[in-house]
Amino acid sequence: MANSLKDFEEYLTSLAPATSTSPSIPGVVLLAASRDPAIPQYSFSCGTTSVSPSRSPAPALTPASSFWFASATKLLTSLAALQLVERGLWTLHRPVAEAVPELGALQHLTGWSEDGLPTYGEDVNGKRAGARVTLRHLLTHTSGMGYHFLNPKLIRWWKWRAEQEGRDVQGSFGGTVTGGLGGPLVNEPGTVWEYGPGIDWAGLLVERIYGEEEGKLGRVIQREVLGPVNVKEREAVWRKADLKWSEQDAEERWVDMTARGPEGLVPAGPMPPENATHDLGGSGIRCPAQDWIKVLESLIRNDGRILKPETVERYLYQPQLVDGEGLLGSKLSQSQRTVFAAGPGGRMLSGGLPLPSKDGEAEDEYEYNHSLAGALSRKKGGEGWALHWGGAPNIEWFLDPNAGVGGVFATQLLPPVDKLMLDLAVDFREKVIEALGTKS
Repeated sequence: MANSLKDFEEYLTSLAPATSTSPSIPGVVLLAASRDPAIPQYSFSCGTTSVSPSRSPAPALTPASSFWFASATKLLTSLAALQLVERGLWTLHRPVAEAVPELGALQHLTGWSEDGLPTYGEDVNGKRAGARVTLRHLLTHTSGMGYHFLNPKLIRWWKWRAEQEGRDVQGSFGGTVTGGLGGPLVNEPGTVWEYGPGIDWAGLLVERIYGEEEGKLGRVIQREVLGPVNVKEREAVWRKADLKWSEQDAEERWVDMTARGPEGLVPAGPMPPENATHDLGGSGIRCPAQDWIKVLESLIRNDGRILKPETVERYLYQPQLVDGEGLLGSKLSQSQRTVFAAGPGGRMLSGGLPLPSKDGEAEDEYEYNHSLAGALSRKKGGEGWALHWGGAPNIEWFLDPNAGVGGVFATQLLPPVDKLMLDLAVDFREKVIEALGTKS
């Protein structure tokens, strides 16, 4: 791989359309910001907004190009939820069902009876499992929820429910938090780390506390998170129908999805959030990379525009899956490590970094945990944690307070966990930290 940032840029360019007749990547936009305002923001782009013949020649990617950030959206929703905490509007240990009763109705799916019916855990003090879910659980993927497309129990349950209702299983989801993301819990709250839609439910709490119209989380995100860092309302949307751009702007800046297939790069269809009824806080936002970096820049500089400096230090970079008063316990860190180590999908969760062994043996290069805003990683034995997360189209972002650098690797390529893309994302992270990093 390339030895310097300039060499890396040349390598990326050689892989992308316009310079390659058989491109390996559709293109990328890379942006990074330093803790030191005197250090200029880093920016690099290559490739095009589409590989579709119908858009050929497609416009070049730029920092103004608009990407679907998919699960990277969780950062913005987590920030809005943490604002509730620092403003005294909610607490991390308070059951969310007190404001979102639909959550309190969710049961714990424990298995199946001999006649093919789902079985559920017993209520505790007359309350179902969902009633015991706190905001801390939702923000750390320890609520007991799982994703309907990942967890085998939920795949079976949604198929069963669709059969009961006499419709196709895909028609059961509906693009809402309480509908499509409202299946039963698959674990008791606070007992297992499992990637799931907890942050979508945290977004629903944010809506309720602010008295916002159902499904309009985007209004709160814009007002409370994006607006303070000067992201214009027209730039961040939750579906193409929300666009208020001119036709020329849309043609030049909208980035189509690309898929890597047996024959190379091919156009991919629109993603599920395009048809979502709600603004989904776990997967829905689309915005330019140049606006995403504004959020990261505010956080790496800890300038107080989104969260108070003490909130950033306490909640963004401090592990929650550790022993201690109010924390979730080291047993959950072991649970997270097992998920990361289980298969190739773990590399998306690890930000492309080397995966741990299931039992945390000494040869592991990195160790992982989770904060209230994303996954934490550090080289084993290191002192400080870096924060990161990503999204299905192989998007990755990071905040490294030790080096004083935050960055985003933006692309639109499916399927997730593309080895080349994740290798490139890690290389970018390492090289831009080397170029921009300042020790605290």
